[in-house]
Amino acid sequence: MVATRDEAVVPDDALKRIHPHRVVTERRRPVEALVDAASRADLLVVGSRGAGGLRALGSVSERVAHRASSSVLVVRS
Repeated sequence: MVATRDEAVVPDDALKRIHPHRVVTERRRPVEALVDAASRADLLVVGSRGAGGLRALGSVSERVAHRASSSVLVVRS
C-alpha cells in the first residue's frame, strides 16, 4: 500500500511519542548552525528546494553535506 502525502502525516503529539524532538531558533548563518547541530547528531536531515538549476542540491544543503561531521540526508522538497 502506498500512502499519499496527506495520509502519511503523523499528528505532532504522536510524533513526539515516537521520536522526541525539539525546535531551535538560530540567529546565525544557516550552514554554520546546521554544521554545528550535525556535530551533536547521528543524522541530520535537511531539505533542498533545488533552486540551483541543474545542480541536484541547493547551496546550503550542499555545503552542509560537505562540512558536517555526521551523516546528512538531503530531502528534495
